[in-house]
Amino acid sequence: MPLVRTYRDLQMPGRGQVWRELRGLRSTAPGAAARNDERREVFTSALEQAQQFLEAAEMAGPATRPVQVFYGLSQLGRAIAATSTALPDSEPVLDKDGSPKMNGGKPVTVNPWRLSGHGITTVALREQARLGLAKVQVKGQERGTLPGVARALGVAALPANVPIPLGQLWPLLPETHPVPLDAAPEFPALAFDAQPTSPPVSFGWDRAELSGIPTSVYQRCREDDAELDAFLARYPSLAGYRYEPAQGITPSWGTATHGWRLSIFWPLVSNEESPEFGMSLHERKATPYRGRNDWWVFPSVAGMSEPLHPFLAWWAVLFGLSMLARYEPDSWAKMIDIDRSASANAIEHLLDQALDVVPHIAYEAIQSVSR
Repeated sequence: MPLVRTYRDLQMPGRGQVWRELRGLRSTAPGAAARNDERREVFTSALEQAQQFLEAAEMAGPATRPVQVFYGLSQLGRAIAATSTALPDSEPVLDKDGSPKMNGGKPVTVNPWRLSGHGITTVALREQARLGLAKVQVKGQERGTLPGVARALGVAALPANVPIPLGQLWPLLPETHPVPLDAAPEFPALAFDAQPTSPPVSFGWDRAELSGIPTSVYQRCREDDAELDAFLARYPSLAGYRYEPAQGITPSWGTATHGWRLSIFWPLVSNEESPEFGMSLHERKATPYRGRNDWWVFPSVAGMSEPLHPFLAWWAVLFGLSMLARYEPDSWAKMIDIDRSASANAIEHLLDQALDVVPHIAYEAIQSVSR
């Protein structure tokens, strides 16, 4: 991989700046936390614990850093839920038939913003660890913190009880692309850049460039539109694309900093009755990642009909690493041996990046869910 510092890198705020912004939220508490004292207390205390966990992680090596980083992320998830306007202060517990559960003639209620339990687990961790990091599997659960955070964000949760290898989740984290776990990932996150169009050929069309397409995909798909369609089908938000507005023109490829880029088009939304009318192409087809100037498209995993949200992807990967560090220390020690393990450099890179990315995407999530 080329040793480059991109314009995107230069745009990103520093770690200290992000924490300064997060600390600035605590005296007023945004969203639902501003109207409920209990939620406010959870919001402020969860942010304090998150910062202490992540600052402690800065001083730790890869042997233990996954534990501090994951628990910092977990507390940030609690802060997001406490402030999310999508989660009511309380709601009734339902019986199997869908009716409210009663106790002493009164409905039983819960606080959906008060999260507990991981909501995610590993699969045969010891056996999978012996096969290598990419083979280690995690699976979502119906209840717990992770599905609660997904609800707070208004996005699809990881499917319950469907094993997903870390090797499949790793390339969904954009910061891993310069130092990949797998040199030929199948379905990575793709950078999305809406482009101006020029009449008359593209009149009435929106255009975007997708960047970060793996070389293996380019080689397989550059002369086979059916293969390319099959690849892009894993990115649900891209539905309705065309390669060119004019008939008979082949897909337009080019090189990117990491991998390849591809231009694709969509018809302009002109129907004023459409819920997408007036939305930018970014808002219609991509997900904001580290701010409103950083747009990506993410694949679905495990049969999901929606893309996996990047906050949940970070959660799943860091959970898997923390479980390895805690419960399989001998296997973990081999994985992080920089002199012998092919995975060690990718692990170190991800854990370094997490110190900057995790608080930043949490800050962006708080700003989004508290509106």
